[in-house]
Amino acid sequence: MSNTYKLQGKAWRKVLLHAAKNADKPLLGVVLGTIAGTTVTIADAVPLFHTNVMAPMTELAVTMVCGHVEYFCALCCHWRRPGALP
Repeated sequence: MSNTYKLQGKAWRKVLLHAAKNADKPLLGVVLGTIAGTTVTIADAVPLFHTNVMAPMTELAVTMVCGHVEYFCALCCHWRRPGALP
């Protein structure tokens, strides 16, 4: 069974514009959304870093974002541009 992904305007604009603005740097961020059946809807994105960072910093940042949005029952899905982190 495969999922269907829907990327809403606010989320893809943030990802694409942030990547374009920082084209020469690795990027790391989190996308936020919901799951309904087999449909994953990505509603927003939170950029985190413009450099390669160590795992503890990444884990802390993602934990803070997910903890902040947990109240809204959002799903945390990590996104990254190639070269950001292994």
